[in-house]
Amino acid sequence: MCSAVKLVTHVPKGKGTENWASHKVMCKALHGLHNDAVFQDLVADVPTAPYQDLQKLNMDIEAATWDQLDYLENLLKRQLTYYERNMIVCEPRCMACGRSDHMLRAEAANSQGSDPSPIYLKACCICNLAFYCSESHWDAVRHHHAEEACEDGHDGLTQCQMNIEVVQDIKLTKESTMNKSMGFWALERIKSSWESLQNTSWEDEFLSEIAQKYGGSTETARSRVRFASVGLSMPMTILWALEHLNPDALWTQSETLTIHILEAADTEMVHAKMFEEILHR
Repeated sequence: MCSAVKLVTHVPKGKGTENWASHKVMCKALHGLHNDAVFQDLVADVPTAPYQDLQKLNMDIEAATWDQLDYLENLLKRQLTYYERNMIVCEPRCMACGRSDHMLRAEAANSQGSDPSPIYLKACCICNLAFYCSESHWDAVRHHHAEEACEDGHDGLTQCQMNIEVVQDIKLTKESTMNKSMGFWALERIKSSWESLQNTSWEDEFLSEIAQKYGGSTETARSRVRFASVGLSMPMTILWALEHLNPDALWTQSETLTIHILEAADTEMVHAKMFEEILHR
């Protein structure tokens, strides 16, 4: 982690000097941002009270982000690289007011003088992926994060619970990338007759099989179901379509089914075993 801007992880073991060479120009610009009078004026316009209108909050965050990007490009006299832009676009922000670590430090520099003591956003103590700048702002948004069902989620999970799922899934993906055998899974059972896919879920269909094969906790098994759904999505969609496009179940008794799928060759080849075993069930 860069000690100056407290933002960029730039030191893979043994490559600190090499990465610092590419980061130091941007580092200087970011560090100067905190003490820049124009940027401090922009930050001063951010409301201190929590936003009530989340759409307005998102619009103001977007505007503030563009202001920072423009400032840095003017200072560096060049376009930012993809990674440099992401340092600004993807940085954590207070859920209640949109302040970032950079904005907090600019406010502190404006009131305390240059190089104030480091100031950081605080994170949700459960998922560590939701941020706030003060306890009063956390009180204002905690219910959105930890009590209400997430509109982008599933099964009534909160944003906090969804964040935990995301972390579990990322860890599993990394483990599977390092150990290919962990990521490979295909169905081995064969059903004696067709069972409708209506009113069922991924976990209804696959959780018990995956748990039996890999063991571990129920949460780990659920994460593996989500991981396996990458390969299962297309064949399961085919089965769903066959069930809904046919007036009866006679198609399930056919020895051969000819199915044309447009632009699906790559996915079918990568997950060939999944197709074969799903359609043979």
